Amino acid sequence: MGRKAAMAGKSSKGGERLITLRGNVWWYRQQKPAKVHRVIQGPRFLMVNLRTSDVVEAKRKRDELEAMTRTQFRQIRDGRRSELTLPGGGSL
Repeated sequence: MGRKAAMAGKSSKGGERLITLRGNVWWYRQQKPAKVHRVIQGPRFLMVNLRTSDVVEAKRKRDELEAMTRTQFRQIRDGRRSELTLPGGGSL
């Protein structure tokens, strides 16, 4: 038997999931779930400048943002929230 190329549910980006390097600055990029997008119009993807060129710091900030957006997405789907609040006072 041959080895599987990738495990189910695992990103090919590994530890750099949801972050992307633009120039020398890391950005958080996450697609809004369809049910959330129906409530919150606008761009399909959230883009947040992580304001760092250090990948370790970017991953730490990504983890914080991911937890924050996961909670807010659930609240929006459940009808308990009508907007998404992002760091720096931004909202959608």
